[in-house]
Amino acid sequence: MKPTILLILFMKYRVCSSLINLHQHNVLFEPFSTVKMMSTTTFPNSNQRNHKNYPIYNQKKTIDNSNIKSVTKKTKHDTIPFWKLQGDEFIETYEDLTGNSTIKKLNSIQFVVRGRPKPLQRHRRAVSHFYNPSAEAQSSFREVVDSFITGVKKHHSKTLFGEKDFLCMHLNFRLRRPRHHFIGSKPPSPTSNTNRLKKTSPKIFPGDRTDIDNLAKFVMDSLIGIVYEDDKQIVSLSCNKIYDFEGSCEGATEVWVGIMKEDDIQRSFISSKF
Repeated sequence: MKPTILLILFMKYRVCSSLINLHQHNVLFEPFSTVKMMSTTTFPNSNQRNHKNYPIYNQKKTIDNSNIKSVTKKTKHDTIPFWKLQGDEFIETYEDLTGNSTIKKLNSIQFVVRGRPKPLQRHRRAVSHFYNPSAEAQSSFREVVDSFITGVKKHHSKTLFGEKDFLCMHLNFRLRRPRHHFIGSKPPSPTSNTNRLKKTSPKIFPGDRTDIDNLAKFVMDSLIGIVYEDDKQIVSLSCNKIYDFEGSCEGATEVWVGIMKEDDIQRSFISSKF
């Protein structure tokens, strides 16, 4: 037979085979638009599902998300930026001005705010205004400080230190340890003294990228209007950045603020030419 006749017979066979398959699945007399939009949502069995001649047009898999609930496990440092423990103390010292202990002036304060130290972020611009990205965290920090000085603030007009006082500040930033620093990635409980650190974990100094000056700016800006009138009153500042070493090592900020005197400045200089 000639090749042309063989080709014609082969094409007729393919057309008949397709018509038979369409007839078996009850789509032979359906309009074209209906056939094209048909989705294979149900199959009689697995053999028909995998049949190569089964007509599939614009197959789309739909998923019902109405019954799916997103479950996110939040820890304390994620939900509450800063907090204090029941045993944390607010230490204050006074200076006797008259010699008979009748008039005293606040000389220094010391406290600890629990929570991972945060850097002060730059103000960002929205569509029509600027906003402070650190406002929420600073508000939480102030609430903890306010809870410390509730009783002390009764003896002061507005802030603990006057606007004419020059101040010295010492800050210890105890950064939160990552979970992989601990054996089995499980830190100890907050009240436990058990050492679960791996031998390969860093002991004191962190490799954190956070700049220590931004950590200090966060604290200095947060204490405005509570401890002092303006952070420009701080004339001496010292900071340390280390890994936390207490309890579950969630992080903490140790703050010491005191009145700075001329003698203190002279002793701080190495050179005697001051």
